[in-house]
Amino acid sequence: MQTIEIAERFCGPPEVGNGGYVAGRLARALNSDSAEVTIRNAVPLSRPLSLDLRDGVVRLLDGPKLVAEARDAPEFTDHPPFEPTYDQAVAARPRFVGFRQHGFPRCFVCGTERDDGLDIFPGSVAPGGRVIAPWEPDLTLSDQDSEVGAEFLWAALDCAFAFTAEEGRGRPMLLGRLTGRTMGSVHAGERCVVAGWRRGREGRKSIAGTAVWNERGELRAIARAVWFDVPEHRT
Repeated sequence: MQTIEIAERFCGPPEVGNGGYVAGRLARALNSDSAEVTIRNAVPLSRPLSLDLRDGVVRLLDGPKLVAEARDAPEFTDHPPFEPTYDQAVAARPRFVGFRQHGFPRCFVCGTERDDGLDIFPGSVAPGGRVIAPWEPDLTLSDQDSEVGAEFLWAALDCAFAFTAEEGRGRPMLLGRLTGRTMGSVHAGERCVVAGWRRGREGRKSIAGTAVWNERGELRAIARAVWFDVPEHRT
């Protein structure tokens, strides 16, 4: 049985691994470009976690507790409903609601209080819950050839939907399941675009789509996500 650690840098909520990054690590353990990843419990940071791979499923364990699991999803084929440009994403960025109100400001992907995060700040572009953001991955995310690790493409797929104008409003939401596919790679310094869009709502559960395009406008990653509202605590 292998072990992995999720470093503190890659948090989502405080002291918890970012769901998209964790999904990318599990997809890599499956050696698959497409995977369905379910987050069962909070993924702890900076301690060894066990990877149990059998029957085509990889399970992430914190001691005896199952915290996440992933399986290959070769049947997953999805298509974004729109194809934003980088200039449109730059124009949308100032409308990121997280600049005014943010549930998890230290999040590796969308946190506004980070100097070592992805800085993906999606702003609204149209009624109906569509958001887009520019993204220029830095060298710390890449190998010696400047190719960005696939786990960071998965991370980039995580947070956009939480900030759609009607649904997110910057309130805390948690990723429950991410089913995605990567197609090729991006490189450090590329002017990429990240998008999120609403697909449905069932009680506390929201269904979303997210995607990443490279500088040439080629789709490089796409996912379908299930999110859950974090209940408000009143005193």
